[in-house]
Amino acid sequence: MKLFSVLVLVWGLTSSLFAQDWGDQIPPEEVEVQEPLGYDGSSPTPLIIFLHGYSPVNGGWTDAFTIGIADPAYYEGYLFAAPDGSYDSSWLYYWNASDACCDFDGSNPDHVGYINAVVDAIQLSHNVDPKRVHIVGYSNGGFMAHRLACESPDKFASMISISGVGSMTIDTCVQSEYMSILQIHGTLDPTILYNGGHLFGVEYPGAEQTMSNWAKHVGCKPNPVSDDEFLNLDINIWGSETEVVRFNETCKSDNEFLLWKVHAADHTFWFWYETFELMFQWLDDHQKPNDCVGDFDGNAVVDVNDLLTLINAWGTQDGDLDGDLDTNVNDVLVLLGGWGDCP
Repeated sequence: MKLFSVLVLVWGLTSSLFAQDWGDQIPPEEVEVQEPLGYDGSSPTPLIIFLHGYSPVNGGWTDAFTIGIADPAYYEGYLFAAPDGSYDSSWLYYWNASDACCDFDGSNPDHVGYINAVVDAIQLSHNVDPKRVHIVGYSNGGFMAHRLACESPDKFASMISISGVGSMTIDTCVQSEYMSILQIHGTLDPTILYNGGHLFGVEYPGAEQTMSNWAKHVGCKPNPVSDDEFLNLDINIWGSETEVVRFNETCKSDNEFLLWKVHAADHTFWFWYETFELMFQWLDDHQKPNDCVGDFDGNAVVDVNDLLTLINAWGTQDGDLDGDLDTNVNDVLVLLGGWGDCP
């Protein structure tokens, strides 16, 4: 009888979570999830939510394979989902991302709420690492990624926007200490202009203005600094065509706002596999900090497995918990002080 009551309670919670009317969109708990190679659910696993562009066909998976990110996600150990936006009167899939793009019918669907519900549903069905939930968006999906960074920054560790920009102003965005953003944009993009433009009379910012807005949002001066070395990201462009521009070099911030300025590239890209390795390395480097000291395996419990991990790291920096760059008895005491379930 007790088990039945628990099941009823769980059903009630999940029903209230997903019972909202999402119009023509797939219910969040039914969004397809691609599991990575070797996934067995035993370890917390990072998650990518991929957001498609303004698309005439089944947006999510079509753009995911066009950009090419679904395949490397499988091999890089990431859970991967590509939900579809709403369908408009032009028979196109879209995201309600900003004033400029791309709810041209003025239907105003709650796509922020929908994507957050998709993440919640995947966290119920899979072992998701809550510190490593990322958004990657292309074109209109890139606009939507910026909106999520604005309105739901604590839901995600970082986001990548490809050929999509933010809003003209982000003054009302939620403040977050840990939301990092990578913008990838071609300087010859004829669809979403690198220096900004208009869609149906509504202005949108350029790639650099978008990143400057984010830098100012966390108190940095908008003073972009370029790296000395260029990257080779696009197969179709000769040589190392991509300038790496940083937008938070002038202040102390836990956020990173990085622009890959792809010279001579247009709206779409032909990425090398090495490009995806760089992208996934950037995602790996930008996860939310672990507030549970001593929880080495990320299961939200400090237990004997974490103690064994620390002992195996003895005499190195790998198990250092007290900041002295050595794993020793002091780190054992720190770990024991946090024993049990994480707060």
